[in-house]
Amino acid sequence: MDTTSLFTAALQLPDPWRVSGVESRDGADCKRELHITIGFASGSRFHCPEAGRGEASCPAHDARERVWRHLNFFQYKAFIHAGVPRVACPEHGVRAVPAPWARPGSGFTLLFEAMVVELAKTQPVADIAEQVGEHDTRLWRFIRHYVDEARRYKDYTGVEAIGIDETSRRGHRYITVVADLVERNVVCVVPGKDSSTVGRFARDFMDHNGDPGRVRLAACDMSLGFAKGIREHLPNAAKAVDKFHVVKHANEAVDKVCKAEARDRPVLRNTKYVWLRNEASLTDPHLEVKRNLAKQRLKTARACGMRECLQDIYAANLTKYSWNTKKDGSGASYGDKAAIRNLASVQDEVIVLYAQWADAMTVLPDTGGQAAGHAPFAAGMAVTAAALALAVLARRRAPRHSL
Repeated sequence: MDTTSLFTAALQLPDPWRVSGVESRDGADCKRELHITIGFASGSRFHCPEAGRGEASCPAHDARERVWRHLNFFQYKAFIHAGVPRVACPEHGVRAVPAPWARPGSGFTLLFEAMVVELAKTQPVADIAEQVGEHDTRLWRFIRHYVDEARRYKDYTGVEAIGIDETSRRGHRYITVVADLVERNVVCVVPGKDSSTVGRFARDFMDHNGDPGRVRLAACDMSLGFAKGIREHLPNAAKAVDKFHVVKHANEAVDKVCKAEARDRPVLRNTKYVWLRNEASLTDPHLEVKRNLAKQRLKTARACGMRECLQDIYAANLTKYSWNTKKDGSGASYGDKAAIRNLASVQDEVIVLYAQWADAMTVLPDTGGQAAGHAPFAAGMAVTAAALALAVLARRRAPRHSL
């Protein structure tokens, strides 16, 4: 098998396309490149790209030279050169024949685009551009094309719980990401981070069969803009502050209390991460330092206790361990996700199973009291409110507020 036949088979070219030449030459960066020329025999016929024409029914009218970047052959950049024919269709006139290896108007082959899109799922496009030796602007053009094509077929009919969060790129250029909390998929990405951002999401949501009125839960941070947008555009959604941002504000509050108190208490200097890390992550020496400092009834220790109490509430009240036929747990018990049958004694009888939650012992800071079991959830909410109040106080400039 000669070189041209080998490359024709490797590229899986359909008739009447054939590789007519393969050449190795130096590129602009003085690195060797592989240039593959594809052609067709004189007298070849092509079908008109318009619908309704039979195969190989039209003669070639003329051809226009095009170049496409292809997947590398071994370590060499590869480029495909071809004269793309136009056919003289008796019904539709002169029409350009699409190349079977590339999208119309693209400077890359389909295989090259597929590789980049797959890499873009896990890597920044700038890094991919460096790897393949292309400018990221060229890659973004066809990535956006495929993203838009994929989103055309998205259907958000059953989405009822969403998460909203913003992130910045290149300074203060913000984008907002909306995700389906059940399927854990990104639903929409829109520019901005104010109330109008939620409005833009709602319009895009409706374009894909979503109903803003069916959204029952919207989890986000404490942004007033998001809160306003949810009220205006998601009328039936309950707004919930997500755990990440609550704990983040609590951590920031502990840090600010520590910094303010360290001005008068030098013993707190260089102890930032002793208070911000969970005890399970601390080394034995750091754990001993924390416990010794806590005995001194420092404001920072009290703030840290409130933060840890908040985390305990989240952990305790989200741990379901079984289901029971009686509300107080005295009936028949079944493990979570267990397969069950024959619960009903008569046909069509309705059986109610009650979720049983793991008991939690929550130490209330600075009181020495304990709240056990399920009843203290109200106390837990009080601790949550205290932690949020702590976050608000710590955000103020005046350092004289105490716990």
